Amino acid sequence: MLAACQQEPGFDERYEDATKRIEASSKAIDAQLAPTAAPTRGGGAAAAPVR
Repeated sequence: MLAACQQEPGFDERYEDATKRIEASSKAIDAQLAPTAAPTRGGGAAAAPVR
């Protein structure tokens, strides 16, 4: 019954929670997309990344 007495989180608390979740997700995506060794072309020169 105690849970029913608690106030819902305010805007600032919800914003902070969402920010933390987004940052964690962003870091996970960045880690997956982290640069790896560039593949080499026939002459052994590293290929430039395509942007």
